[in-house]
Amino acid sequence: MTHSLKHLIVVLCAVLALAPSVQAKDEISPQDFVGQASAASLAEVESGKLALQKGTSEEVKTFARMMVDDHSAANEQLQALASKQDLKISEAPSLTEQAKAKILQMRGDASFDKAYANNQIEAHKAAVELFHTAANSEDETIRDFASRMLPKLEEHLKMVQSLAVDVGARE
Repeated sequence: MTHSLKHLIVVLCAVLALAPSVQAKDEISPQDFVGQASAASLAEVESGKLALQKGTSEEVKTFARMMVDDHSAANEQLQALASKQDLKISEAPSLTEQAKAKILQMRGDASFDKAYANNQIEAHKAAVELFHTAANSEDETIRDFASRMLPKLEEHLKMVQSLAVDVGARE
């Protein structure tokens, strides 16, 4: 492991330790939801584009194309919702996701597919949890959006868990 990769891992651990967790919350404000959901979706698009470049298996590239397409469409819907409710979307992935992306970029061809699959499992578990929380929101627009998107995210999670098995990752 190179020195810079070790340094990035240490930074990632520090960021994760300081990152707010949706898991401890039963509710989320409309602004927090829109901010977190848009940042996560941007991360999905960026990591999908990276997987299209660096992925070695056709299964990874197929999944990555779907992530780029589905999350780009979701971003457009979220932008429209945010505009109607005067909420601010994120313009970049969270610092945690940016750190994970840097680590993913440094992966060699031999380990990229496994790392990407594992990254996507964690990202989709977090997204499903965020959208479950938002699906119980008191804000009708947020609740409806989250409820409408949740089945697709759950489908993505199942697909990437299967992909992880196919590429020999941990799941």
